[in-house]
Amino acid sequence: NHGLGAMVIVGLAVLVCCAPALKDNLILCHDSAFHMARVMNLADGLAHGQFPVRLGGFTHNGYGALTSVFYPDLLLYPFALLINGGASITYVMNLIYVAVNIVSAMTMYACARRIFDSREVGVCAAVLYVLSTYRVANLYTRCAMGEMWAMAVLPLFVLGMWEVIFGDRNRWPVLAAGAVLIYLSHLLTVMLCAIGAVCVCVICAKRVLREGRFLCLLKAALAALLMGLYTLVPFVMYSFQGIGAQDILGANTLHMMSLAQILLWGEGELAADPSDPQIYGQALEIGMPMLLGAAVLLYIRAVRPQKDQKENNALFFILAGLASALMSTSLFPWAHLEVLTAGYSNYLQYPARMLSVMSPLMSLGCGYAYMRLAGDKKELTTFGVLALSLVMVLPTITAEARKEKYLEFGQGASPFISNTEYMISGSNIYDTFDAQAHAEGDIQLTHYSKDSTTITAHVDAKTDSTVSLPLFGYDGYRAELDGEEIAWTLGENNRLTVEIPAGTSGELRVWFAGKAVWRVAEAVSVATALGLALLGWKRRRKVQ
Repeated sequence: NHGLGAMVIVGLAVLVCCAPALKDNLILCHDSAFHMARVMNLADGLAHGQFPVRLGGFTHNGYGALTSVFYPDLLLYPFALLINGGASITYVMNLIYVAVNIVSAMTMYACARRIFDSREVGVCAAVLYVLSTYRVANLYTRCAMGEMWAMAVLPLFVLGMWEVIFGDRNRWPVLAAGAVLIYLSHLLTVMLCAIGAVCVCVICAKRVLREGRFLCLLKAALAALLMGLYTLVPFVMYSFQGIGAQDILGANTLHMMSLAQILLWGEGELAADPSDPQIYGQALEIGMPMLLGAAVLLYIRAVRPQKDQKENNALFFILAGLASALMSTSLFPWAHLEVLTAGYSNYLQYPARMLSVMSPLMSLGCGYAYMRLAGDKKELTTFGVLALSLVMVLPTITAEARKEKYLEFGQGASPFISNTEYMISGSNIYDTFDAQAHAEGDIQLTHYSKDSTTITAHVDAKTDSTVSLPLFGYDGYRAELDGEEIAWTLGENNRLTVEIPAGTSGELRVWFAGKAVWRVAEAVSVATALGLALLGWKRRRKVQ
């Protein structure tokens, strides 16, 4: 049973890659605190009736955070529900790592098998991808939750682009699904995919226009846009209000790697002149299995005169992957790009992110190269690729699994995080230690209660008064006094501040209600997703 054999090989790669997550404690990485707070924030929103969640009440000591708007987290909902079911954050985070590894293997296997029409290529590509060093570093060195989920579904986007341009253009829903899943995982990866898609379309413009494939690209783009509309609308709304990630804008020129680093093995300090030493302490590399795979394909093309479309596809993937890798280094003119884009290119933060594009492309091309070289010894070659990949990545996995910094089993996430992105300008995260309501004027505040982002209290004002609440006053809150809506403003440190007129006595209720237009966007997204699912079901029945 070749299918079962494929599962065994890929399963071993996944199992070894999951090793740092198969512990009772949780290793702490660069961004662990932020992403643990994200999951807890999402769980808090779900527990208090928000769906989809926009503003959770866990982060910043209960003042709330819009991370679900600026960091779309559809794929995290099952894990947030586990939190609400009583699971600890240490258990859930480790489970996320395992899930990411499994999904990455499944999507890459499906992508490579479809493109090259070969189970063996699918297995080889899946092994290379799961054990690619940059992907492993994203998980266990950086805990880049958004990027690692985007990489897990990135092969679907690659497959969708291939179908629309080279394969069955009627399978454009695959591209739509891949694009929206990336958007609902990591916005910066969306930017990289969009740029890559435009480059491919320009290179293949003749084919796209001559064969009428441009319309399918537009269909996929429109479907992805509509499916993601439910989170895009609030994202745009808050962005226009000046909320975003401006505080973490970096300079790509300060975070470039040398060519040496992407050719080396494992993490470690380089005797170089790094502007950002942290970059040199990570295993950010192409990896010997992929470098060797690229050499294998080039060798085959040099000594074997017969070439077919599959080989051309593999060469395209490898060359595109190598180009992406070179863009992560100082060989690429990042300073000129910064000037040309008026600084917007700095949203990338780290040129090393280009390795997230390199990894799936090189895995596809190299998976085919190894199988082309194998001849009738495909099974032996597959095990050879597995062995080589394990040998090259195990030092990194082992180092991460044995980290000294970890969160003990059952310990909780901290609601106090140092990240200042996605906040109202001028907010001070250190003032959030004050979790009390403050009244100014001749007013009595009794029966005060705070439950996540909802506050209730009885007020009795003798004079015009204000009540400052421990909530950041994001647009979308509503305040009512005995069922009648009243005005609120931003007070000190952007706290939500309610104005209580003189002579007023009654029940005050403040809660995050969102916007009516969001409900419209949600309906459009659901309708589009259902329509796409129905289209796929009908097509499948027709084929059968």
